[in-house]
Amino acid sequence: MIPVRSYVRILRKYLRPLRGRVALLAVVALAGIGLQLAGPQLIRAFLDGATGGTEVSKLIPLAIWFIAIAVLQQGAKVWATYLSVDVGWSATNDLRADQAEHVLHLDMGFHKEHTPGALISRIEGDVTSLSNFFSSFTIMVIGNLILIAGILVLL
Repeated sequence: MIPVRSYVRILRKYLRPLRGRVALLAVVALAGIGLQLAGPQLIRAFLDGATGGTEVSKLIPLAIWFIAIAVLQQGAKVWATYLSVDVGWSATNDLRADQAEHVLHLDMGFHKEHTPGALISRIEGDVTSLSNFFSSFTIMVIGNLILIAGILVLL
């Protein structure tokens, strides 16, 4: 098993040139989480007002705000997905290039033992696995931890 420190080092190496896009991804993801937390608060205010006898004219703006937040949340989710795929492909393309360069500099004995197809399959498979880990798992775990923290703050 590879230590987490190695994953962090690899992640840092390949994301450093993309730090602007990574920062934008973080901002968009945080905005999406904020919108995700705001929706239930508006529903709570709407239901409290409706059951408390508040006039309909005062409830309509809450409903409109809820719809606007839901649309913005979906937009943020789409934008965050686009950014994460863009960052993932850019970073993994650099990783593929580094791996291919490393393989090209290995001695002839290595190349006699391994077919070109096996090498290409191995490079592509390893990079795709890392890409899936970093783009999906890492972003989902961090995003959900922040969401849980926001829920706990609002309780």
